[in-house]
Amino acid sequence: MPNDAMITYIHSLNESEAVTLARALIYAEAGRLGLPTTHFSMSGRVQAADQGIDGRSNFALGSGALLPLGILGP
Repeated sequence: MPNDAMITYIHSLNESEAVTLARALIYAEAGRLGLPTTHFSMSGRVQAADQGIDGRSNFALGSGALLPLGILGP
């Protein structure tokens, strides 16, 4: 069950803070599973004309990562 204080905190974040939190969670998830942190990238440019893609991962299928899989871009 979600913690109401945590939900309130997350809702209060501005774009930059939300990106920082998301990046930290991705690093934590990769570390938890022993996955290379070089297998994901995430832009801090949330307003970029990139069709809504703010990050990419290239973790192997079956790695157990709780992240969507995608092709790591340039």
